[in-house]
Amino acid sequence: MTQIEGRAYDSEKNIPIMNSRVIFKNNKTGETFEVPTNEVGEFKIEIPEGTYTIHLLSQLYQPVTLKDVKIKGPAQEITFKSARIAL
Repeated sequence: MTQIEGRAYDSEKNIPIMNSRVIFKNNKTGETFEVPTNEVGEFKIEIPEGTYTIHLLSQLYQPVTLKDVKIKGPAQEITFKSARIAL
């Protein structure tokens, strides 16, 4: 298992994106893991090693997808930056 720690930030103002969802989908098995960001845009989750497609989803921000991310080792960091959706 690998401990993932990450952050989600507004790409223009560099402020945290809170209450969003980070979804990890294992490319080989199709298994998914989901974790929310907290009030400072951070998240932590432990997942099995493998290659993943990772999504950041938020009601107020553009979705972000990272493809073919190799998760391996005891710990890894991931940072997302997204632009706010124009209302």
